[in-house]
Amino acid sequence: MLTSIDSVTQVDAHTIRIKTKAPNPLLVENLTNIFMMSKAWSEKNNALDPQNIRERQENGATRNAMGTGPFTLVSREPDVRTVMRQFPGYWGKGQFPMQVTELVVVPIQQDATRIAALLSGEVDVVHDVPVQDIARLQQSQGIRVTTGPENRVIFLGFNVGDAELKSSDIKGKNPFADVRVRNAINIAVNREAITRVVMRGQGQPIGYIGSPFISGYSAELAAIPRFDPAAANRALDEAGYPRRAAEGNTRFSVTLQCTNNRYVSDENICQAVVAM
Repeated sequence: MLTSIDSVTQVDAHTIRIKTKAPNPLLVENLTNIFMMSKAWSEKNNALDPQNIRERQENGATRNAMGTGPFTLVSREPDVRTVMRQFPGYWGKGQFPMQVTELVVVPIQQDATRIAALLSGEVDVVHDVPVQDIARLQQSQGIRVTTGPENRVIFLGFNVGDAELKSSDIKGKNPFADVRVRNAINIAVNREAITRVVMRGQGQPIGYIGSPFISGYSAELAAIPRFDPAAANRALDEAGYPRRAAEGNTRFSVTLQCTNNRYVSDENICQAVVAM
C-alpha cells in the first residue's frame, strides 16, 4: 500500500506533500486505510512504535481503543461479543443522527445460524448475507434487505516472480510468467455465468481490479473480455502447453489457494473458476 511513496513532507499544521516513485492513481483511495492516531495518546500509552505482530509484540494500542467516532468501547470478549455505547463528546454530534445508544457486536461464523438469529429477533442486523438467502429474507415480514455492489473486486492473483512454481507439475519454468497463459485464463473465466449462477445476480462482472467506486477508475480498462474458451485453448497451445492425454488431458497443474467465508461466496466462486 505504501511502497510507492518516496517521501512525505509537512507543509503546514494540516497539510502534507506526498511524492511517489511512480504514478499511482489508487494512492488517494489507499490512504483512507491509514488511520491517524493522537500523538499525545500514543506517547501516553506507549504506542509510538509499530507493533511487530510476527514477534507477538504488543503496545498500548493492541488492547486499547483510540478514536474519534460516535461510539466508545465498553467491553470486548474476543470471538464472543463487543459492546460499545454512544459517545457524548462525539465531534459530529448534531451533524449526523445519533439514534442508536448502544451497539453489541456478536460474531456468528455459520451462515445458517446468523440468518436464524436475524429471523428470530436475536439480532437486529446482519451483513454478508449468503446470496441464496436474500430472496427468503426479502419475503420475511419485518425484515428489510439492502443490496448493492461492494467496493470490492474478487480476482485471481498470479505468482509471476518465481522461476518455478512449487505447486506446479511443470518444472524448470513458471507458466504464469508467460503473458499468453495469463491472457488465456482471463478469457477462459465466464464472469457473466459466475455473476448469474454463483452470485445469483448479486454482483457485477468487471475486467480489472479497480471498481467503479474509486477515483482513477477507467471504464476502458475495466471492459470485460469476451468469454472465449476456444481462443484460450489456442493461446495455451501457442505458449507451449499442449493437452496431455496421460495426465487427464490437462495442460499443467497448479494449486489455487482460496479464501473461505472471508468474502461472499468466495469458495463457490473459486470452485466455479476451477471447473471452467
